[in-house]
Amino acid sequence: MEKYSGLIILSNDLNKEIEYQSMHIREEFLRVFERDEFKIEDSHQVITQAYITSTEVKTIIMAANSYNHFAQNALLKILEEPPNNTRFILIAKNKTSFLPTIRSRLPLEDKRKRTNLRPFELDLRNLSLKSVYDFLKTLEKESDISKEITKEKIQSLLFLIRKNRIFLNEEELKSFDEALNANQNYQKDIYIFLPLLLMVLQKIKTSKILYS
Repeated sequence: MEKYSGLIILSNDLNKEIEYQSMHIREEFLRVFERDEFKIEDSHQVITQAYITSTEVKTIIMAANSYNHFAQNALLKILEEPPNNTRFILIAKNKTSFLPTIRSRLPLEDKRKRTNLRPFELDLRNLSLKSVYDFLKTLEKESDISKEITKEKIQSLLFLIRKNRIFLNEEELKSFDEALNANQNYQKDIYIFLPLLLMVLQKIKTSKILYS
């Protein structure tokens, strides 16, 4: 009996990655948990499957667009000390889907293809409270925006900030990680972008005062 370490894989296409990882594994030694959101009850099923004794290496694949924090906490112990002949593969579209405690326990392989970001809708050089308000009102009307589009908007805003040479300190950069996490947890877009845009507006005003 041997112990096998797990792996986190980041992929743009969860289905294709599941197919690739399952390709050479016999059905009786493979368990796949594919979800939109991976919940606490899914973790309990994974743990049950993991402790079923196997004479050969058993692979348990978890793939989801988002992973509930309680579900991840439930998996911590088993990922740190996996049962004999059991290996875990966790698949997601971005690393912020996982808690730092999960990421610290498993190696991470990024297989995502780079995609061109769509330009952010606001002009930071002419940013004002009114333009921020108008932008948020537009978001409020677009109730069917997917988490992927919101994630892209957050990344696009950060790219635009760097392009405009607006320096962000470590705490301010951390707010973008928090925004991505909030998006994964289905927080409304207006509540995600409001603090980010107000922070950027304050940075721009401060810079103008300093250099005027």
